[in-house]
Amino acid sequence: DDVRVVNIGKESGASLPVAFYGIIWDEEIADPAALIDKHLARPIERIDGVGVVNLLGRTQPEVYIEVDRALADAAGVEMVDLVQRLAQANFTMASGTVQDRDGKYLLRSLASFERVEEMGEVVVSPQGLRLREIAQIDMRPPDVERYDRYNGHPSLVMAVVKESKANTVEICDAIKAAIDEAKLHP
Repeated sequence: DDVRVVNIGKESGASLPVAFYGIIWDEEIADPAALIDKHLARPIERIDGVGVVNLLGRTQPEVYIEVDRALADAAGVEMVDLVQRLAQANFTMASGTVQDRDGKYLLRSLASFERVEEMGEVVVSPQGLRLREIAQIDMRPPDVERYDRYNGHPSLVMAVVKESKANTVEICDAIKAAIDEAKLHP
């Protein structure tokens, strides 16, 4: 009676990373994620035999929808209904949250909007009310839940997984060469 979820999985040694690297940067760098992507992650992803490059500890901007509860109540829009309508709106956008004074509702979607402003056009009531009429919508960094630091510097971890048939030694040598190249663009 106490068991609610049972997960049974199968793992392969081929899905384990062959290399882990800690990446640090000076806090003065305006957009370290863009530099890391351009000069490190993408070149490593292009190495023949690399399956995936995971950057752990990275924060991506999220969509925030802050609902004016008084306006929503006046329009007869319930938060649960609002979240359901947004989930049904054929999204392909990054996940985010809908927030009101009673709490935060997680919004996971697959968004097809080019700009955050387009989300404001989503109809959220049978009367044709649009989201922008009862909420403020924007992209922002997520709330900081943890700080990853190494010797006092912001950091993240890069884990590289090779393709199953690739030679581990050759992949690791190619990763080291890509890192040496990235060091030329600090």
